[in-house]
Amino acid sequence: MPPRPFALRSPVLWIACSVTGALLCLAALASGASAPAPATAVTSAPPASPPSAATPAAAVVWGGPRAYEVEELTPIINRALKAGGRDFERGKSTFQTLGCPICHHFGEGVGGIGPDISGVGGRMGTDGILTEILEPNKYISDLFGTKLVTTKTGETFMGRMIANDATYVTLAQNYTIDLGSMTATWEGGTLAKIKVGDVDTIEESGVSPMPPGLINGLKEDQVADLLAFLISGGDPANRMFRTVPATPVK
Repeated sequence: MPPRPFALRSPVLWIACSVTGALLCLAALASGASAPAPATAVTSAPPASPPSAATPAAAVVWGGPRAYEVEELTPIINRALKAGGRDFERGKSTFQTLGCPICHHFGEGVGGIGPDISGVGGRMGTDGILTEILEPNKYISDLFGTKLVTTKTGETFMGRMIANDATYVTLAQNYTIDLGSMTATWEGGTLAKIKVGDVDTIEESGVSPMPPGLINGLKEDQVADLLAFLISGGDPANRMFRTVPATPVK
Protein backbone atom coordinates (compact mmCIF):
# COMPACT_ATOMS: atom_id res chain seq x y z
CA MET A 1 0.00 0.00 0.00
CA PRO A 2 1.21 3.57 -0.59
CA PRO A 3 2.41 5.74 2.28
CA ARG A 4 -0.41 6.99 4.44
CA PRO A 5 -0.83 10.77 4.33
CA PHE A 6 -1.12 12.83 7.48
CA ALA A 7 -4.69 13.00 8.74
CA LEU A 8 -5.32 16.50 10.08
CA ARG A 9 -7.93 15.60 12.62
CA SER A 10 -8.72 19.14 13.70
CA PRO A 11 -10.88 21.20 11.30
CA VAL A 12 -9.03 24.31 12.49
CA LEU A 13 -5.64 22.86 11.59
CA TRP A 14 -6.97 21.57 8.29
CA ILE A 15 -8.10 25.07 7.33
CA ALA A 16 -4.83 26.62 8.47
CA CYS A 17 -2.33 24.14 7.12
CA SER A 18 -3.72 22.22 4.17
CA VAL A 19 -3.35 23.49 0.65
CA THR A 20 -7.12 23.88 0.36
CA GLY A 21 -7.20 25.72 3.66
CA ALA A 22 -4.42 27.99 2.46
CA LEU A 23 -6.54 29.03 -0.50
CA LEU A 24 -9.43 29.83 1.84
CA CYS A 25 -7.12 31.91 4.01
CA LEU A 26 -5.76 33.74 1.00
CA ALA A 27 -9.25 34.51 -0.22
CA ALA A 28 -10.18 35.97 3.15
CA LEU A 29 -6.95 37.94 3.32
CA ALA A 30 -7.35 39.41 -0.14
CA SER A 31 -11.00 40.34 0.30
CA GLY A 32 -10.67 41.63 3.85
CA ALA A 33 -13.40 39.26 5.09
CA SER A 34 -13.36 38.24 8.73
CA ALA A 35 -13.96 34.55 7.96
CA PRO A 36 -13.25 32.30 4.97
CA ALA A 37 -16.01 31.47 2.54
CA PRO A 38 -17.27 27.86 2.30
CA ALA A 39 -14.91 25.62 0.39
CA THR A 40 -17.45 25.01 -2.36
CA ALA A 41 -17.55 28.72 -3.12
CA VAL A 42 -13.81 29.21 -3.57
CA THR A 43 -12.14 28.45 -6.88
CA SER A 44 -9.22 30.87 -6.72
CA ALA A 45 -7.97 33.75 -4.65
CA PRO A 46 -9.72 37.00 -5.62
CA PRO A 47 -7.60 40.02 -6.50
CA ALA A 48 -6.06 41.74 -3.50
CA SER A 49 -6.33 45.45 -2.87
CA PRO A 50 -3.56 47.61 -4.38
CA PRO A 51 -0.59 48.76 -2.28
CA SER A 52 -1.32 51.59 0.12
CA ALA A 53 -0.14 55.10 -0.60
CA ALA A 54 2.56 54.68 2.04
CA THR A 55 4.28 52.00 -0.03
CA PRO A 56 7.08 53.53 -2.13
CA ALA A 57 5.93 53.53 -5.75
CA ALA A 58 9.38 52.60 -7.02
CA ALA A 59 9.75 49.57 -4.75
CA VAL A 60 7.98 46.97 -6.88
CA VAL A 61 5.90 46.69 -10.00
CA TRP A 62 3.07 44.70 -8.45
CA GLY A 63 1.55 41.76 -10.27
CA GLY A 64 -1.47 39.61 -9.52
CA PRO A 65 -1.87 36.40 -7.52
CA ARG A 66 0.04 33.46 -9.03
CA ALA A 67 2.40 30.59 -8.34
CA TYR A 68 5.88 31.83 -7.51
CA GLU A 69 9.40 30.65 -8.31
CA VAL A 70 12.13 31.45 -5.78
CA GLU A 71 14.59 32.74 -8.39
CA GLU A 72 12.04 35.13 -9.86
CA LEU A 73 10.57 36.37 -6.60
CA THR A 74 13.78 36.91 -4.61
CA PRO A 75 15.05 40.07 -6.38
CA ILE A 76 11.55 41.59 -6.32
CA ILE A 77 11.23 41.12 -2.57
CA ASN A 78 14.82 42.26 -1.92
CA ARG A 79 14.10 45.55 -3.70
CA ALA A 80 10.87 46.01 -1.73
CA LEU A 81 12.56 45.35 1.62
CA LYS A 82 15.44 47.69 0.80
CA ALA A 83 13.04 50.47 -0.19
CA GLY A 84 11.29 50.32 3.19
CA GLY A 85 7.77 51.48 3.89
CA ARG A 86 6.48 47.96 4.48
CA ASP A 87 3.15 47.47 6.24
CA PHE A 88 3.77 45.83 9.64
CA GLU A 89 0.11 45.11 10.41
CA ARG A 90 -0.46 43.47 7.05
CA GLY A 91 2.67 41.36 7.47
CA LYS A 92 1.49 40.25 10.91
CA SER A 93 -2.03 39.59 9.64
CA THR A 94 -0.69 37.51 6.74
CA PHE A 95 1.47 35.49 9.14
CA GLN A 96 -1.58 34.75 11.28
CA THR A 97 -4.04 34.16 8.44
CA LEU A 98 -1.80 31.57 6.80
CA GLY A 99 -1.75 29.68 10.10
CA CYS A 100 2.01 30.09 10.65
CA PRO A 101 1.76 30.49 14.49
CA ILE A 102 0.15 27.06 14.74
CA CYS A 103 3.48 25.43 13.86
CA HIS A 104 6.13 28.16 14.36
CA HIS A 105 7.12 30.55 17.13
CA PHE A 106 9.47 33.43 17.86
CA GLY A 107 11.89 32.60 20.67
CA GLU A 108 10.05 31.62 23.84
CA GLY A 109 6.65 32.09 22.28
CA VAL A 110 4.18 29.28 21.74
CA GLY A 111 4.55 27.15 18.66
CA GLY A 112 4.03 23.59 17.59
CA ILE A 113 5.72 21.09 15.31
CA GLY A 114 7.81 23.56 13.31
CA PRO A 115 11.14 25.24 14.12
CA ASP A 116 11.71 28.44 16.06
CA ILE A 117 11.82 31.25 13.49
CA SER A 118 13.33 33.97 15.67
CA GLY A 119 16.50 35.29 14.06
CA VAL A 120 15.58 33.75 10.72
CA GLY A 121 16.71 36.91 8.94
CA GLY A 122 20.21 36.49 10.34
CA ARG A 123 20.40 32.76 9.53
CA MET A 124 19.37 32.90 5.90
CA GLY A 125 18.78 35.37 3.11
CA THR A 126 15.53 36.21 1.40
CA ASP A 127 16.05 33.40 -1.08
CA GLY A 128 16.47 30.91 1.76
CA ILE A 129 13.29 32.01 3.51
CA LEU A 130 11.31 31.90 0.27
CA THR A 131 12.68 28.43 -0.47
CA GLU A 132 11.54 27.20 2.93
CA ILE A 133 8.04 28.56 2.29
CA LEU A 134 7.61 27.60 -1.36
CA GLU A 135 9.58 24.33 -1.34
CA PRO A 136 9.49 22.96 2.23
CA ASN A 137 10.42 19.47 1.03
CA LYS A 138 13.76 20.67 -0.38
CA TYR A 139 15.63 20.88 2.92
CA ILE A 140 14.10 19.05 5.89
CA SER A 141 15.79 19.06 9.29
CA ASP A 142 16.06 15.73 11.09
CA LEU A 143 14.38 17.46 14.02
CA PHE A 144 11.20 18.15 12.07
CA GLY A 145 11.09 15.55 9.29
CA THR A 146 9.09 12.36 9.06
CA LYS A 147 10.07 8.75 8.51
CA LEU A 148 8.93 6.16 5.98
CA VAL A 149 8.85 2.65 7.43
CA THR A 150 8.49 -0.29 5.04
CA THR A 151 7.69 -3.75 6.42
CA LYS A 152 8.92 -7.07 5.08
CA THR A 153 5.48 -7.63 3.56
CA GLY A 154 5.67 -4.32 1.64
CA GLU A 155 3.33 -2.31 3.85
CA THR A 156 4.41 1.29 4.38
CA PHE A 157 3.83 3.78 7.17
CA MET A 158 4.75 7.46 7.27
CA GLY A 159 4.89 9.73 10.29
CA ARG A 160 6.95 11.37 13.00
CA MET A 161 9.09 8.78 14.80
CA ILE A 162 8.45 9.10 18.52
CA ALA A 163 9.98 5.80 19.68
CA ASN A 164 12.35 3.16 18.34
CA ASP A 165 13.17 0.53 20.93
CA ALA A 166 13.89 -3.18 21.02
CA THR A 167 10.22 -4.05 20.51
CA TYR A 168 8.46 -1.43 18.39
CA VAL A 169 9.03 1.43 15.99
CA THR A 170 6.31 3.94 16.82
CA LEU A 171 5.17 6.67 14.43
CA ALA A 172 2.73 9.51 15.04
CA GLN A 173 0.78 9.47 11.79
CA ASN A 174 -1.01 12.76 12.22
CA TYR A 175 -0.76 15.95 14.19
CA THR A 176 -3.57 17.54 16.14
CA ILE A 177 -4.23 20.98 17.56
CA ASP A 178 -4.00 22.06 21.17
CA LEU A 179 -7.03 24.32 21.53
CA GLY A 180 -5.54 25.99 24.61
CA SER A 181 -2.47 27.34 22.83
CA MET A 182 -3.73 26.97 19.23
CA THR A 183 -0.58 25.10 18.27
CA ALA A 184 0.02 21.85 16.43
CA THR A 185 1.29 18.87 18.38
CA TRP A 186 2.16 15.27 17.62
CA GLU A 187 0.48 14.21 20.87
CA GLY A 188 -3.02 12.82 20.68
CA GLY A 189 -2.73 11.64 17.10
CA THR A 190 -3.01 8.17 15.62
CA LEU A 191 -0.02 5.95 16.41
CA ALA A 192 1.41 3.21 14.20
CA LYS A 193 3.35 0.62 16.21
CA ILE A 194 5.39 -1.68 13.98
CA LYS A 195 7.16 -4.68 15.49
CA VAL A 196 10.90 -4.36 15.06
CA GLY A 197 11.06 -7.86 13.60
CA ASP A 198 8.60 -6.84 10.86
CA VAL A 199 10.59 -3.78 9.74
CA ASP A 200 12.47 -3.97 6.47
CA THR A 201 13.67 -0.36 6.04
CA ILE A 202 13.42 3.02 7.78
CA GLU A 203 14.06 6.03 5.56
CA GLU A 204 13.53 9.77 5.55
CA SER A 205 10.15 10.35 3.95
CA GLY A 206 11.22 13.51 2.13
CA VAL A 207 7.85 15.01 3.02
CA SER A 208 7.57 18.03 5.30
CA PRO A 209 4.47 18.53 7.47
CA MET A 210 4.37 22.03 5.98
CA PRO A 211 2.42 22.21 2.70
CA PRO A 212 4.31 23.81 -0.22
CA GLY A 213 3.50 27.14 -1.83
CA LEU A 214 1.56 28.73 1.04
CA ILE A 215 2.20 32.21 -0.36
CA ASN A 216 1.02 31.36 -3.86
CA GLY A 217 -1.99 33.55 -4.50
CA LEU A 218 -0.63 36.49 -2.51
CA LYS A 219 0.48 39.57 -4.38
CA GLU A 220 4.10 40.62 -4.20
CA ASP A 221 3.46 43.46 -1.77
CA GLN A 222 1.77 41.06 0.65
CA VAL A 223 4.72 38.67 0.37
CA ALA A 224 7.11 41.57 1.03
CA ASP A 225 5.18 42.58 4.15
CA LEU A 226 5.22 38.96 5.38
CA LEU A 227 8.99 38.63 4.78
CA ALA A 228 9.60 41.94 6.56
CA PHE A 229 7.59 40.66 9.52
CA LEU A 230 9.57 37.40 9.63
CA ILE A 231 12.99 38.98 9.17
CA SER A 232 12.27 41.65 11.80
CA GLY A 233 11.20 39.02 14.31
CA GLY A 234 7.86 40.79 14.61
CA ASP A 235 9.40 44.15 15.51
CA PRO A 236 7.34 47.10 14.19
CA ALA A 237 10.25 49.47 14.84
CA ASN A 238 12.46 47.73 12.28
CA ARG A 239 13.75 50.00 9.50
CA MET A 240 11.85 47.99 6.86
CA PHE A 241 8.60 49.42 8.21
CA ARG A 242 9.76 53.04 7.99
CA THR A 243 9.02 55.15 4.97
CA VAL A 244 12.35 56.05 3.39
CA PRO A 245 12.52 59.61 1.98
CA ALA A 246 13.48 59.85 -1.67
CA THR A 247 17.11 60.78 -2.32
CA PRO A 248 17.37 64.39 -3.56
CA VAL A 249 18.45 64.73 -7.17
CA LYS A 250 21.83 66.49 -7.39
